[in-house]
Amino acid sequence: MRIGETGVEDRPGLMPIAEVLPGSTAEAGGLRAGDAIKKVNGKSLEDDLGGFLTGLMSPPGTRLKLTVVRAGTGEEEEIEVELGEWDLEEYIRKMTE
Repeated sequence: MRIGETGVEDRPGLMPIAEVLPGSTAEAGGLRAGDAIKKVNGKSLEDDLGGFLTGLMSPPGTRLKLTVVRAGTGEEEEIEVELGEWDLEEYIRKMTE
């Protein structure tokens, strides 16, 4: 997945998801573009930034519980995902396209 602009005034405390790559574990876990991550393993951006980011940067194979705010409805949903393999260079290339 690709993260969108953070700190957006209309969605404080959320990390927006700009894109979910086809075939990714994010897609398999049910994440969609436009959703926003509120918590990672119970840790929020506002209350525990380090814990939030550490969870997202965990090694492949790590299972995470994400609290997601759904696009369109604004409803919160808990989703479990397993982090897949990722290539930092490919990730940076996709973010700058």
